[in-house]
Amino acid sequence: MEKKSNKGLKKLVLLLLLFIGLGASVTAGAYWASSFTAASPTDATGNLTVTIGEGDAYELQTTLAFGTQSDDTALELVPTAYKDGVSSTDTRLISIDGVWAVVPEGEYTLASATGTLSGVITGYSLGSLSEAEIDAMFSISVTTNDVAIEFGSSQEVVVTVVFHTEPATKALYDVVANGTLTINITLSVVAD
Repeated sequence: MEKKSNKGLKKLVLLLLLFIGLGASVTAGAYWASSFTAASPTDATGNLTVTIGEGDAYELQTTLAFGTQSDDTALELVPTAYKDGVSSTDTRLISIDGVWAVVPEGEYTLASATGTLSGVITGYSLGSLSEAEIDAMFSISVTTNDVAIEFGSSQEVVVTVVFHTEPATKALYDVVANGTLTINITLSVVAD
């Protein structure tokens, strides 16, 4: 029976040695991991790139929309000395609607944008007359200017034409009588 007990003792000793060996290897692994230190980076700087998109291109525009002309069909425009106030006048008021919009239309809004609408007379013509000859008979001015406007709306600009002096010669009269005075106007908006 003693031989049998030696076998059991040997198994027990082997199992104990196995547990001690495993414990030593686990402890040794924990020891090595606990002494880990990070090395300094070999390249401490770098570049990061981010691609930035762009918006669609929109064009803000100011357009002319001619409105009413005072007494345009009822009263003729004649020199000041000949006006009677009933069948003729020496002054014509022309209203222009300046519209501030976006192209392409309807795709973008600036609901809170405001600005100042201005009109500038860039030239005028009447048949073959020079501007100096026209100035001798007519005065042309923008009487409503620098008006506040909101994006997407329109505002009125008034151009006044006064026929203050009759033509000095028959040749001038022949050009002016039943002629067409063409006024070139440029509208612009300066955003606030």
